[in-house]
Amino acid sequence: MIEAIFGWLGFLGGLLTAAGDLLLDLKGRNNKKLGKYGFMESAWDTMAAWRFKASILLAGVGVPLYFLGLTSLAMQMTNTAFALAFWIVALAGAVGGFFIHAMICVFPLIYKKMRESFPFEAAEDVLILDITLLKYHSLYSFRYSFSAVPYCMPLRLSMAICPCRFGR
Repeated sequence: MIEAIFGWLGFLGGLLTAAGDLLLDLKGRNNKKLGKYGFMESAWDTMAAWRFKASILLAGVGVPLYFLGLTSLAMQMTNTAFALAFWIVALAGAVGGFFIHAMICVFPLIYKKMRESFPFEAAEDVLILDITLLKYHSLYSFRYSFSAVPYCMPLRLSMAICPCRFGR
């Protein structure tokens, strides 16, 4: 009985997460990729900020619900070792997927806020730096998770204050 309830909750969570993805990804026909690396979208200027916030909220509710659906699948497996491995991988994927979705929603919000006061190039530099720091931290997170973070913020502040020191 609990497997069926978890299964239906998983289905509901999938619908909520898909709705959040639609709020994030529907940009219109005239959307173009912007910047040196093409990860910024021209539609971010015209899209309402509530869409990105609602997308994070829907994913925050939907991901735990669809994880219950994956838990239901694990509960129905006969091989307990495989069920446990499946459950652990599903948990890591759900948590990681939510954080990736949230970051993808935060980038347009940062871009919109930066564009209120700064030129496009400044917004692009901040987002490129954020992505670089995320890559750096994710590559070394298992080994240097507690030592990398304190050094990232001073580097970011230094680059924002004096970009000439870093070859720009």
